Order: sequence, then C-alpha cells, then structure tokens
Amino acid sequence: MAGGIALPMALQLISGVPLKKVGSVFMEKLSATKRLDGGAGLGGLMQSVLTDGNLSSVMQNPMAGLTGAIQGQMTGITAQITAAFGGGPNALLGALTGSGGLTTALTQFQGAGDNLAGLTNGASGFFAMLGHDNLAQMAGGALPGAASMATVTAPLASPVLLGNINNTLPTVVSAVIAGTMTSEDAATWAQTQTATIAGITAASAGALAWGQSMQTMISTVSSVAGSLAVPPSFDAAGNRHQGAATPLQRVLSTIVKPGPRATMERSLEAQIAHTRHDPVDIAGMTSLEG
Repeated sequence: MAGGIALPMALQLISGVPLKKVGSVFMEKLSATKRLDGGAGLGGLMQSVLTDGNLSSVMQNPMAGLTGAIQGQMTGITAQITAAFGGGPNALLGALTGSGGLTTALTQFQGAGDNLAGLTNGASGFFAMLGHDNLAQMAGGALPGAASMATVTAPLASPVLLGNINNTLPTVVSAVIAGTMTSEDAATWAQTQTATIAGITAASAGALAWGQSMQTMISTVSSVAGSLAVPPSFDAAGNRHQGAATPLQRVLSTIVKPGPRATMERSLEAQIAHTRHDPVDIAGMTSLEG
C-alpha cells in the first residue's frame, strides 16, 4: 500500500504478534504489552520537532563527533603529504581519500548511525531498530549472533574503534613523512580500518534485513502458540475450571505437528500454571483490635 509499511515491520512494532480482543483477562505470568508513550509533559519537545520539521532537536548520532573529527583531519593530511611528496599518486592518500577509502567508509558509517537515530529517512531506521529489538526478544537464544542488537546498533556504539583511529591517524601520517613507515604500510593500516568500519555498516544493515525477512515466520510460531492458550473459566463462587477451546483453537491443534504442539503446550502451561494461595484472613486484616 502506498505510504504504508510492510507486514514484517508492522509485526515487529506490535512485538511480533497480532492483537485480539478477549472476553476475559487472566494475567498470571503471561506477557503484557505497554504503550511506548512519553506522556503529556513533552509539549515543548513536540513544538521543537514540529517547528524544525525533523528530529535534530531531540535525537543525535553519538558517533557523529568522532567521525567528524577523523574526517576533519583529511584536509590537513592531504596538504602535509602533498608538501612532503609532491602532487603525484600516494598510497596512503589514496587509502584515505580515494574512492572506497576511509573517508567514504566513515561517511557511510555516519549515514547508518543517522538512520538508526531517526535523523534521516523519516525516522524509519529508528523504528526498524525498535522493531528488531522486539524480534530479538521473541527469538531469544535462537537469534543468531549476526542478527544481535549489538550488531544492529554498532554504528551508534563504536567509540573505542573510532577513538583509536582518530588518535592513531596523525601518528601514522607523521611516521610516513618522517620516513619511519612506508606509505604502503600506512595504506595497509588505513585499508584495515576502512574494512572494519565498512563491515560494521554492512553487518548492521544485514541484520535488519534478515530480521525483516524472518519476522513473519517467527511471528507465526509465536502467534500459533499464543492462540492455543485456552483461558480458564470461573464459576459464580470464583472457583477456577478448565476453559473450553474455541473452534479456531481446535483447528489450530490439528495444524501444528504433535511434537511442536507439545512444546507450545508446555511453554503455555509454564506461563499460566495456577498457584493456590493460603486463605486470607480478611476479618483479621480489617480488625481495629489489637
């Protein structure tokens, strides 16, 4: 649908499972949802966002300062190398500022972070990150490391890597100019940093794409398992009884294979196991004596 979002992202943003109305509620240890709402005290922030037409007054890319600092060195480095070796080709300079070099990788890295921080693309990257976190919680230990939240958020959380590059780069350039390091060895160092940064950017995008591609299947398993839960019934005296399966639940029990169905039933039983508490002495609790 034009202007809408794809089913996988829609499922992610509702924590992976469709919402259904129920005739009765029994909480026990079943999962509950919460509304991600900042409340009525955000009027000033909302005004800023509406005035600016973007989220820059509220959100930030925490890596922007470091990426900017590294890129800010490039003009001076170019001048130093040109002064020392002339205007001809230089391996280090090519690895830093050439096509596919460190400067390009840093620009793409910052772009990925800006996207996740909600600063570009209509904040779609922020909601993709939020949705992936819901998927990660659903998948639990089955989630592959390549799709972890650490992988997704790395463009926003790599201060050590960027700090080391920012601090080491001047030393490498000085060594090349002094003749204690060859331009080729320095270029190899720069290419290693470039590959690392580009790898982080690609891995983050890949994890989000994988989550989108797998979401409907993960949601199906969770939705089927949840739909098999038969709420208990209670008589007029408040006594709990086994509830009756709905027509849909009876059909679902035949769709799911016996082994997986048993696993789902055990998982549900662990969530809704009834605990009988000792009788409460209401009279004693409300007595004004003693």
